Amino acid sequence: MPPLPRRSLRTLVRKLGANARPAQQKQSLAIRTLLCRDGDQDSLAAIISAGVIPPLVQLLAPRSADELWCDAAHALMALVAWNAANTATIAAAGAIPPLVQLLGTGS
Repeated sequence: MPPLPRRSLRTLVRKLGANARPAQQKQSLAIRTLLCRDGDQDSLAAIISAGVIPPLVQLLAPRSADELWCDAAHALMALVAWNAANTATIAAAGAIPPLVQLLGTGS
């Protein structure tokens, strides 16, 4: 499948950062699906350049629904799986404490 145009990626990320839970769920699943199906480094770079990491980390907050936590955690995991260099970026965005908390909840 061809990668999404950058404009579409930015729109996806903007909606992911919205405060409307249905939109967040739809977008987090879409991003997770994109990341899991496409390990192409150019596509991953485009997704990261679109600004996906901060809103994914925000979805790890305790106030998020379980589905959002799960999709955000899976998307972040996929970013690391395809390119280990993303680990530092994700850690710098503050993902480690909420991920540890998520593991502690048993969710």
